[in-house]
Amino acid sequence: MSLSGAYTDAQLTEDTDPILVGGFDGDALPFVPEWTLTLGGDYEWNAFGDATAYVGGQVAYTGERPVGFSDRVDPLDPTSARIEADAYTTVDLRTGVLWDNWSLELYGRNLTDEDGITDYLSPGTFPAGAAAISIIRPRTIGLSLGVRF
Repeated sequence: MSLSGAYTDAQLTEDTDPILVGGFDGDALPFVPEWTLTLGGDYEWNAFGDATAYVGGQVAYTGERPVGFSDRVDPLDPTSARIEADAYTTVDLRTGVLWDNWSLELYGRNLTDEDGITDYLSPGTFPAGAAAISIIRPRTIGLSLGVRF
């Protein structure tokens, strides 16, 4: 079992160039969550002969985080609150068998199919005033076969 977490209080200590960066003293750094937490665990046992079977998983939380310095709730007011990317939680599970030099694993990542935002470009960046976001990988289920040599 493992439990890890972090609290981060990363802020600007002075104003930045208003045109190139747009950050103000005290602004939190973009896409840095205050809180992250991960709880995980693995269990393995002798399955048959020299083979070892295992199961494991983890739950990971990423807290709310502000987007770019220039992305404000009111873009005309540089002192208004910044837009925030929502918090999200992912769940990953895995099970498999290790035998001699072979491994076989069935896995599921982001099983709850969260849309965690990793980047945001404000409206007007693209034609017709469109905005853009980047999100984490969607639910992924796979089977992995490996050999060590």
